[in-house]
Amino acid sequence: MGNTNVMVTKYTLDNSSACFISNKFDDKEVNVTLDDGATHVVPAWSVSILPDCKTVAYNSAKIKTQTSVMVKRPGVETVTDGLAWSWMPENLHPFMTDEKGNFRKNELLEQIATSGDQSDYLWYRTSLEHKGESNYKLHVNTTGHELYAFVNGKLVGRHYAPNGGFVFQMETPVKLHSGKNYISLLSATIGLKNYGALFEMMPAGIVGGPVKLVDTVTNTTAYDLSNSSWSYKAGLAGEYRETHLDKAKDRSQWRGGTIPVHRPFTWYKATFEAPTGEEPVVADLLGLGKGVVWVNGNNLGRYWPSYVAADMDGCRRCDYRGTFMADGDGQKCLTGCNEPSQRFYHVPRSFLKAGEPNTMVLFEEAGGDPTRVSFHTVAVGAACAEAAEVGDEVALACSHGRTISSVDVASLGVTRGKCGAYQGGCESKAALAAFTAACVGKESCTVRHTEDFRAGSGCDSGVLTVQATC
Repeated sequence: MGNTNVMVTKYTLDNSSACFISNKFDDKEVNVTLDDGATHVVPAWSVSILPDCKTVAYNSAKIKTQTSVMVKRPGVETVTDGLAWSWMPENLHPFMTDEKGNFRKNELLEQIATSGDQSDYLWYRTSLEHKGESNYKLHVNTTGHELYAFVNGKLVGRHYAPNGGFVFQMETPVKLHSGKNYISLLSATIGLKNYGALFEMMPAGIVGGPVKLVDTVTNTTAYDLSNSSWSYKAGLAGEYRETHLDKAKDRSQWRGGTIPVHRPFTWYKATFEAPTGEEPVVADLLGLGKGVVWVNGNNLGRYWPSYVAADMDGCRRCDYRGTFMADGDGQKCLTGCNEPSQRFYHVPRSFLKAGEPNTMVLFEEAGGDPTRVSFHTVAVGAACAEAAEVGDEVALACSHGRTISSVDVASLGVTRGKCGAYQGGCESKAALAAFTAACVGKESCTVRHTEDFRAGSGCDSGVLTVQATC
């Protein structure tokens, strides 16, 4: 049975039945009476599951699982803010001409198929004879994800696909000299596309082009290089040399002294002691540009903290009720606005060596400041939980031996903010006293939601929200 917004679905097998009740209203709860005469309250925008069509075992609006806010703490004894860095430039010289490639083609090929997924990087290199000196605009049409352009050994331009729009055009001014001129284009992918219709067919790289030199005066094509002889080579010299493994034969090439910052195509290395204890360890890479990070030869992943998410209105409001919208006027429940998609990288303790130096290696592609890198241990800083009905148990817990130091919020009704920064709703002094007595000084605690919490508080709602500090 059902209507547009309220529906009951009943499944029967042999002599047993299970029921699902859904309420699509986003502004009101509903009372639903089943065949046995029992009435069930279903909150707005939620689903109730009754395994026997009598007792509600689960409602999606009444989830009681604890929400934990993790905090990063610098290690006092073993993790220092000032890591000792050395550096090594990536050797780009072999790629600045169109010689010594893997093969040549008179066309612009798709990157992933051409590179065989050996590397994120594929070099497209060509040359042309030119009479005299002239200024042009180098125009490249690419399916992304990122592009660097070199002319006669000099970096002349960089562009990347903003907001997932992988097809883009790069135009950058260049100067050709008399004689032979070399153009080297480095196309980079940010991993492989893994969603959407026919995602395995999505191209990457400068497939088809065009690549051309545009006259700066007439704004017309002076040279179309799309069908020139292109030399192809996948990867970078440091990848072939396995610089990230910090092999003994390569250690003499690392340079100390003043560490260059914001220098693209640079390798950096630092040693550090593993933090004591058992808490998880993270590396804070804020300050870096874009690249890859390894610890003791283990790849932690690509990083790009310099790429910051836009400031969107959806980060300022969140209500689980109603259709989720990631964009447009109805966007809500977004997180991470004005922040990098990721700045903290988990370093599994199995990667670390206790009591001896550990090595971090960075390949900084875009240019960043490695001196801002630091290590932290992670622990629960705030623990939050809800109880939708009287009789529900509320469980709170810290981690790794840490105890609850205070109970900051114990309120009924709608709370503003998010876990770790709740402003509370209708404060219940009885609930606050009960949780403080049961929880402070303990690693975990459980308190049952009672009618006493609402009595004398003047609160209409029975939904209890609790926030504690570890």
